[in-house]
Amino acid sequence: MVVASLVLPQRDGRAVHLREYEVEGVSYEPRGQVRGLTKATLGGGGVRRLAECAALCNDAELSHDSASGQYTRVGEPTEAALKVLVEKLGVPDAPPPPDAAAAADHYGKLRCASWEKLVTLEFSRTRKSMSALCKPVGRGGSNVLFVKGAPESVLPRCSHLQLADGAVVRMNEAWARRIRETFTEMARRPLRCLALATKERGLGALAKWDGVAADGKCPAAINNPSKFVDVERGLTFTGLVGIKDP
Repeated sequence: MVVASLVLPQRDGRAVHLREYEVEGVSYEPRGQVRGLTKATLGGGGVRRLAECAALCNDAELSHDSASGQYTRVGEPTEAALKVLVEKLGVPDAPPPPDAAAAADHYGKLRCASWEKLVTLEFSRTRKSMSALCKPVGRGGSNVLFVKGAPESVLPRCSHLQLADGAVVRMNEAWARRIRETFTEMARRPLRCLALATKERGLGALAKWDGVAADGKCPAAINNPSKFVDVERGLTFTGLVGIKDP
């Protein structure tokens, strides 16, 4: 599996629209470009959030086999494809990895270093999504929920969207229609589409939870898997990825 397409809501001058970028590569080798993605766009708050979501809402691992020279995965192939995308996006002004082994997860580690993953709300077939509640490290602030899943399931739970430059705007029917049309067209190619989203407000007791409870119990919101869908409401859409099997 490999991410072949990245779709971002962004602003070009006065125009605000969805833009699709082609992602190079046909394997788990973390090399290739996101064609047309400028350094300025990559440095925006929306792309940062999307890359953090792809890295943190993810249980796969990439590694390099020095004997064969190939990159391999442990975990779900779609999640491994997202990890490879994180490496291709890189981090603005961060030097490249020193060797092939480090290249497997160099930028993923940089993205994750600012966060502590507290809990994962596992994927279910009913809500068609999974999420990771993460705590910012060493800088204060509230926790953030990073979410990924089937776009037809995630999109109706999004109340806002974040443009590539970091600006957050309210989700309306026009935006929702554009996004639906985009992932419907991508599915015809065919690409398997995933929507990435975050939640920073409206987390209630989860906003300041540090993962430790004196009584040994988790907050009620994450103690019942049937309620995970309620935690994953009021989301902010950050983008789409299109995954193909070469």
